[in-house]
Formats: sequence, C-alpha cells, structure tokens
Amino acid sequence: MLNRKFVIFFLIGCLVLASVPMVSCRTSAPIIYVAGDGSGDFNCDGKADDVQINQALKFVAENPDYTTVYLKGPFTYTIENTIYIQSSNTVLEGDSASVVKLVDHAGWTNSPMIPLIGSKGPVTNLTVRGFEIDGNHNGNTETPKGKGYYNCIYFGQVKNITVCNMYMHDGHGDGLRIHYGENIQFYNNTIYNLGHDGLYAIESQNVEAWNNTITCRTNSGLRVWNSNHVKFHDNFIDSSYDKDAGGPGIQIQKSSAVMDDIEVYNNTIHNTFGPGLWLIGYGSSYSREEAQNVHIHHNIFYSTGTNPSIDWVGGIVTSGFYDTLIENNVFDGVYLSLIHI
Repeated sequence: MLNRKFVIFFLIGCLVLASVPMVSCRTSAPIIYVAGDGSGDFNCDGKADDVQINQALKFVAENPDYTTVYLKGPFTYTIENTIYIQSSNTVLEGDSASVVKLVDHAGWTNSPMIPLIGSKGPVTNLTVRGFEIDGNHNGNTETPKGKGYYNCIYFGQVKNITVCNMYMHDGHGDGLRIHYGENIQFYNNTIYNLGHDGLYAIESQNVEAWNNTITCRTNSGLRVWNSNHVKFHDNFIDSSYDKDAGGPGIQIQKSSAVMDDIEVYNNTIHNTFGPGLWLIGYGSSYSREEAQNVHIHHNIFYSTGTNPSIDWVGGIVTSGFYDTLIENNVFDGVYLSLIHI
C-alpha cells in the first residue's frame, strides 16, 4: 500500500513538472528571450512574429517573478498584428540590431489607433527601449499618413512610461502616442520620416523629452495637446523634403484643460516646413490662468518655416497663451518673422 502511494505521488509530481513551461528551465529570472536563431525561450521565423512575442509578454504577465521580454538580434521580427504589453511593471527591450517591422499590406484599416506596440488596459511602470521599429510605409502605401494608422507605440491610461534608445522610422503615424498618461520620459531616440508626430502626448501630465534626434515628414517632432508640466529640452529637430514636408518642430496646443507649466529649452530646430515652435490656444473662451507661464529659452532656430504656401511660419508662432517668456534664443535665417504673434 505504501509503495502504491509512493508511485501515485511520483506520477503526480512528474505531471506537475511536465506542465511547467520550458522557459522556466532555460532562463534566469527576470528576463525572457525572444530570438530568430533558435536560441530564445520563444523563437520566431520571420513570419507573424507577433505571436511569439505576445506569448512571451503573456508569460511575463502571468509570472510576476519575470519583468522583461528581450528581443535578440540581429533579426527582423515581422508582425501581422499588434504586440501588446499585458501587465504593469514590464520591460520590452532588445538589441539595436533587433527590428520590429510591419508586414507588407497589413490591412489594419478597419479602425485607426491600432499600433504596432500597445498596451491592454490601464497599466503602470512600462519601459520600451533599445531596438528598432520599421513602420514599413513603402510596403503599405494604400494607407494614408497622419490619420492614426500604424502608430509605432500607443499607450492609453498609463503611468510611469519610459521610451528610450529607440530607432523608429518610415511609418504612417506617431512614434509614441500617449493618451491620458502621467510621468512620461522620452529620450535618446532617433525618429526619422514618420507619418505624424515623433512624440504626441494628449491630456497627459509630467511629460519630458530630451536628447532625441527627429526628422519630421508629415507633422511635428514633439507635440503636446491639453497637457501640463511639460519639459522639452536638448533635442535636435529638422524636416525631410517629402511631398508632405512636415509641420512645426515643436507643437504646444490647448483647446481645453489647464496648461500653465511648460518649458522648452536647449533645443536646435532647423529647416522645418512649418514654424520652429507653434504655441497655440483656441476653442471656447478660457481664463488667462488656464494658458500661461510658458518659458522658451536658449534654443537655436535656423532656416525654420520653409513652407511658401502659408503665412503662419517663422521661428516661433504663438497665440492664445499669456505671460509667455521668450528669452536667450538664437534665430538665424528663419522665414517671415522671428516671433509671429
């Protein structure tokens, strides 16, 4: 009888061990590796690689001892659907030679705001860093730019977000779009020829962007709308000569909500199709206290406002904000006017 019980317990133990994912035996916490050469905990073949990446993120979400999904390179991870970060306290990172690329003719046009990388529900403490996102505009020319399709990264209702050391390029939409965010850090990124803004924070608080190199194609490099407690500093922003040409280097925009703590400094803004910086308040009437205290200082604006078809160009174009302090900036070769009010 004792031997029979031992055998039963032994068999149950074997079944329990067999049910444990192989990944737990191969990787030391807290990192789960995704690879294209067979060396990962989850392995991809260059087709619909979002499946394995989402499996890795699901594993991290269900196993709190793990925090990080790491994309090994060199490899191009072709995705046919969105990569979803599924839990708080998650890091998605990769080698600089790891590329997440949208498949040709993705066809995600049933509704906009479906990103290449997104989140599920309200989450906190997310980091995306270190790898490349290829928006594959030329493989999806049937879809218009700047209409909300194929944003590289889009998070809604999030707190404590870091996006850094990324290379995002040739897309239809934004690099990072945040809606209802708080404590956003965007730094050391290279943004080239996206279809909308490099960073676009909407109705968000505590937004900081620095040390980014951004070449605009359709709209602006850095943009906030109805957001407060914002610092944009030490960025280099210019524009490419695309037929859509780009807009302002930096866009600060209010239609509702309070915006009374904005600082823009130590940026170099060059060759933008629209103004170097566009500070605009509009919509229903509002009190002075709702749009004030913007400080713009120690920036360099040169050859900004190259669009010959509009008259709201120059170094800085502003209206609708009060008590704006513009000081210690350098303007060189800007079109139409240094400061247009």
